[in-house]
Amino acid sequence: MLRDMKYVYTVYQEKSFSKAAHKLFISQPALSMAIKRVEQDLQCPIFDRSVTPLALTEPGEYYIHCIEKILEIEKDMQKYFARYARADSVNIGCGSYCYTYVLPEIIKQFNELHRDVKVNITEANYPDEVRQVKDGDFDIMLAAGSSNDDSLTELPYMEEHIVLAVPASMPINARYSYMALPWDAVRDGSFLSDKYPALSLKGFSKETFIFLKKGNDMYSRGMQMCRNAGFEPHVAMYVDQVMTSYYLACEGRGIAFMRTPYFQYAEGSGRVKLYKIDDPLTNRFITFTYNEQRNFTRGAALFIEFIKQHVEQNK
Repeated sequence: MLRDMKYVYTVYQEKSFSKAAHKLFISQPALSMAIKRVEQDLQCPIFDRSVTPLALTEPGEYYIHCIEKILEIEKDMQKYFARYARADSVNIGCGSYCYTYVLPEIIKQFNELHRDVKVNITEANYPDEVRQVKDGDFDIMLAAGSSNDDSLTELPYMEEHIVLAVPASMPINARYSYMALPWDAVRDGSFLSDKYPALSLKGFSKETFIFLKKGNDMYSRGMQMCRNAGFEPHVAMYVDQVMTSYYLACEGRGIAFMRTPYFQYAEGSGRVKLYKIDDPLTNRFITFTYNEQRNFTRGAALFIEFIKQHVEQNK
């Protein structure tokens, strides 16, 4: 029965018996006979063979609807047994920055308490992380910003700030040289004090920028900060990672928005000037996000409880 359903569904997808037969690795006559056998059992046709491409009859539409329900149940069943098989593991999604600089210490502390739980980390872009958390592929994700999805639970883990990285070769630095931030002040966070003035992005309206790709929180914030200053930025290129935008800024390719924790690990460079931005959007949180309605494996449940305690202790 399931095999015949697969045959019918493949014909429906391909809109052709010959294409479906090729995809299924069987002969077209054998496929046609299988479909006719199903139609005989149902006592009604599934496909209207008088039109090109092949179309469904009204009973055929209902049959396909039922098949898709069965396929969804099969998918859920496979996910259940996959989770059962990895009961003592947790799957985490995150971007390259969190993968490199934030998660290692967290995982180390967690493994000291739960040595039997295997931690699987997958690097992914932000939109993919959100989708995979909702689909159940990731138990939890770690990323900057908010998903703004009411179906997901968010745990703000640590606050970070955004500064402007301007290539030192850009003439505009002469206008703002007195506002350039010392590297050490960015590293230790003292640049947040009133001792260091914040500049308006308005003065950079005619300059070239480097942005992260659409879908990233930094893209949304960067665009909105420029619009708050009254202009649409001229973007030379869109990149996947913040570190890439920084290296391009060092090469003089454009101005980049940078997350300050990065400078705790990067070597000081005279090739960029850093500036404090006068906009509240420069403050954001790195957040753990998960779907609280899911039935978690033991490993995932232990990790989420560990993160909740960790967040509470860091308040």
